[in-house]
Amino acid sequence: TADVGAYQDAVLNSPNNHLVGVVTFDQTRSGSWRNVSLKTNTALTLAPLQSAGAVSLDAQGDITTQNALDVTLDLAINSHGGAVSLGDTIVSGAMSVITEDGAVSQTGQLVVTGAAAVDAGVGTITLMNATNMFSNSLSLIGTNTQVATSTSLNLARVDNTGTMTLSAPNGSINLGLAFITGGNLTLVS
Repeated sequence: TADVGAYQDAVLNSPNNHLVGVVTFDQTRSGSWRNVSLKTNTALTLAPLQSAGAVSLDAQGDITTQNALDVTLDLAINSHGGAVSLGDTIVSGAMSVITEDGAVSQTGQLVVTGAAAVDAGVGTITLMNATNMFSNSLSLIGTNTQVATSTSLNLARVDNTGTMTLSAPNGSINLGLAFITGGNLTLVS
């Protein structure tokens, strides 16, 4: 619990952390969080979190963020083979999601101001919330990738096997260095 002190850091980086259930970073009596770094040897479910700094989540299994995750700087997520499910997420810096072959999906809106990278290996990427906003470049590595945004979509590196659907009905789609094999490409702009 961030109690009284503003901009407190939470560094829980031991590979022996065994966190079960929903992990909550409370804020009480004007306490607040700045940098949050969390590692666990289990799956991770994160309760809503507001951070005035950077957030790093590292789990040996599925990672689920509940609504809402608000990060002033960068967000880094690594599930080491588990799936990642993102609730409402606002990142004012860069966002990196690595699953090492786990699926990436969302249950809420993604708003990323900095560069965003999603590396699912051979896992699927399903980010089809029409209110998503990727203000900078988006890199994608996955299988059967689907991405929607309410603004333009500027792709950096893309390595996709299988079908790919990109939707930016209110803007343009810049394919960047897209490498798509084994399936159809559907663009909605």
